[in-house]
Amino acid sequence: MLEFTRHAEKRIAQRGLTKKELEVACDYGSLIYARGAIIYWVSQKNVQEALADGIPLDSYKGLHVVLSPDHKVLTAYRNRTAKMPKNYADFIKDEQMEDEEATQVYETMETQPV
Repeated sequence: MLEFTRHAEKRIAQRGLTKKELEVACDYGSLIYARGAIIYWVSQKNVQEALADGIPLDSYKGLHVVLSPDHKVLTAYRNRTAKMPKNYADFIKDEQMEDEEATQVYETMETQPV
């Protein structure tokens, strides 16, 4: 179950998103650590992988959920034309990455200049 900041509640309502959509994005999207935030993003690749498992996610494509380090939703938005920035490619958490390794990646991001 996701926790939401007041800002997130307001933005989600303004953008016509549902909490269920955000939960699905967190379950099936790619995980990126960027600028101190945790971002779940449903990419075309995620949609194709889910479809292969019989889960239709096409309507979720481009959905981004931004969380604080303590896992509260800060905001959410849709950007269907978004592409992964090349400099963030090393910070994607895949299914094999352990929590400890993800923490090390996050800490590395914190010390790198932007």
